[in-house]
Amino acid sequence: MALRTSWLILALASGLAAQRTWIVDGAGGAGVDFRDLPPAVSAAAPGDTILIRPYPIAYLATTITKGLRIQGAPGVTIGGLPLVVSGLPASQRAVLHTIEVYYVGVDVTNCAGPVHLEGLKGAQGLFGPGVNVNGSARVTITSSQLAAGAGPGLNVQGSTVLVSGSTILGRDGNSSKYLSLPGLPGVSLASGTVVLGATNVRGGSAGGGFPATTALSVSGGEMLVGGGAAHLLDGRGTDAAVVTGGRLVVDPAIRLSGALSGSGSGVVLRSAAPALAASALRPGASWSVDLFAKAGEISGTLLGKPAAPLATPLGTLWLDASLFLVLDLGSVPALGQRTITLTVPNLPSLVGDTLVLQSVVGAAAPSLSTPAFPTGS
Repeated sequence: MALRTSWLILALASGLAAQRTWIVDGAGGAGVDFRDLPPAVSAAAPGDTILIRPYPIAYLATTITKGLRIQGAPGVTIGGLPLVVSGLPASQRAVLHTIEVYYVGVDVTNCAGPVHLEGLKGAQGLFGPGVNVNGSARVTITSSQLAAGAGPGLNVQGSTVLVSGSTILGRDGNSSKYLSLPGLPGVSLASGTVVLGATNVRGGSAGGGFPATTALSVSGGEMLVGGGAAHLLDGRGTDAAVVTGGRLVVDPAIRLSGALSGSGSGVVLRSAAPALAASALRPGASWSVDLFAKAGEISGTLLGKPAAPLATPLGTLWLDASLFLVLDLGSVPALGQRTITLTVPNLPSLVGDTLVLQSVVGAAAPSLSTPAFPTGS
């Protein structure tokens, strides 16, 4: 009962509760509000949820300027122009969950409020990056598969972006009779902060007369890569990372295919960076959380409400220290991965709420792990 009550308190205290739920189904029918996404977004008010049902034809992309939760399901696809989240106020939060975005791309621009992308699949922009983040305060990406299109898989300028439990792919070089395209990196950072936790990144393979491209390209800002030996930075035959400005910090446990190359004012460091990843958070179902850290270290994993990042002597704290639940205490096994498995209480109030996981690792010199941001679905 104590565990159930603690989850309930967290759920009720997290973010904005949905005011209304709108149903989008291309087939129409009883109980359906709209047959496409754009009119649903126009009608919805901040705090509302839009549920999208699978349909054989892709729904049209649109621009989101208010705090909505857009919940898809396996098989829901969005096409047309890029899916845009723009100008979100600081007091609102936008969530895109379980959506396939093939050849469209997602653009998050000038958002003061938090934007959360979860279960995103195939973000591959014909006219830009898979996911482009510009001038946005806090963007979190969980359990997603991003791919480069006309830009890198993930492109970041002047923003703070945290990725956990995901895969990001660059673009292979290729050439045909009508079109020649050079390869592109998996992740490109020009300014701001990017944290990659328990995430695999691959560059583009050589092809069409073009050379292979790096997994990570850093020309400014700071990028932190945490995780364990289960995770790979793959340069596909060239450097795993190229840093010409700013700073890149990579956990020594991360596997590399290619070198970490620094030049100019670029700084490359190898330093322990514990990381978290979590499976889908579904009330009444089994849930697993994986901590990747140095074997033998003592760890405690916390679940709480998301909060603005707070610098502490242990690292950056991403959860509200005034209210949290201790999920696990123990030591990291020999392989450097500690898995926590539990059953989520069957509480409808958890659906739609984004929570945050973060671990404290180490006894002699404790540090905070990279966070993970699961949303109840």
